[in-house]
Amino acid sequence: DEKGAIAGHAALLPPSGGNVNFGGDGSTSGLFLVHGEYDFNFFILTANTGIHFRPRNSINTPRLDNGLGIGNEWRWAVGGFIPFKAGKYRIGGTLFGQTGIESDDVIGDTVFKKRNTPMEWNVEGRMRFGEKDQFWAGAGGGTLINNGYGAPDVRVLLLAGVYTNIFDTDPKSPDR
Repeated sequence: DEKGAIAGHAALLPPSGGNVNFGGDGSTSGLFLVHGEYDFNFFILTANTGIHFRPRNSINTPRLDNGLGIGNEWRWAVGGFIPFKAGKYRIGGTLFGQTGIESDDVIGDTVFKKRNTPMEWNVEGRMRFGEKDQFWAGAGGGTLINNGYGAPDVRVLLLAGVYTNIFDTDPKSPDR
């Protein structure tokens, strides 16, 4: 019925920067997410959730609440959009964040600790285009809600994408 969509997302993230002062993880990490969307005609609900498998890293002594420890994280987002012009355009907003999911002597307790739980919001607009409206582009911006590590004061974004059906349950082919 082209009302709902679900997608999987897997990423292998190469080392970037250095692990001194959190300039980067310093080694390879992986990310697995599930994305979903449902169109209620007057409102589109979106969500995603997943785990980022990261190497453990710390500065100072986070187990004593003095410093910052980083390890595996749960990431999430939920958004709502209002479509118009038969779904060609949509405007809306997203709330997203992450939190640590580990606790040990190296990184301390990261689960829902303020320093390990940045949250942000953003507003955006999108437009569909192409022969079958299968491409989209958009722009948006936002800021932080909870100033955990990595949350920027301001975020500006440009978006681009494409979709295709994997299974066509009602093919639109001509008669014989």
